[in-house]
Amino acid sequence: MFKMPKNKIQMLVIGLLLGVFLLVAGNLFRTAENTMPVYIPSIIHREAEQNTDCLAEQMEDILGRIAGAGRVSVMVFWSEGHELVFAQNITESYSKTIEADGQDGERTIDNRSRQNQHVTMRQSDGSEAPLVIREIGPRIEGVIIVAQGGGDAAVREALTRAAQTVLGVRPHQVQVFQGN
Repeated sequence: MFKMPKNKIQMLVIGLLLGVFLLVAGNLFRTAENTMPVYIPSIIHREAEQNTDCLAEQMEDILGRIAGAGRVSVMVFWSEGHELVFAQNITESYSKTIEADGQDGERTIDNRSRQNQHVTMRQSDGSEAPLVIREIGPRIEGVIIVAQGGGDAAVREALTRAAQTVLGVRPHQVQVFQGN
């Protein structure tokens, strides 16, 4: 059987893990209605730009090693910004009233209501901020590869397949051009 931990810290950790599990499990059955684009601070934009530059450099390095490719330049195009999904308290109610008049007449009234309220958390400075349950980053929309050997069909195919594999994009999202 299960033995209760003697240490209070262990009990706290178990309770915390159980709470996180319940939050995640509860969100599996929700619809995407609580998704909304929001403004992301410039710090995150700078991090995204740095990651994009790093990705392009890594791609240039690895694609330049493909036989016949020569010198390679890569540009990656991303979809618009980030999207945050906030935790919400959703309250739904339904009532049905049937009214009868004295002459065999009847009237039915259906009332439905739904209220959505963002869950907020108190920050260390005392302010409140919405609880983010998921952050959806930008997707790669397309890739341009300029390579010295880009005029050769076999090299173009190899560069396209490599970009597809590394970036998880479809063939029509990768364009390879011959450079000088």
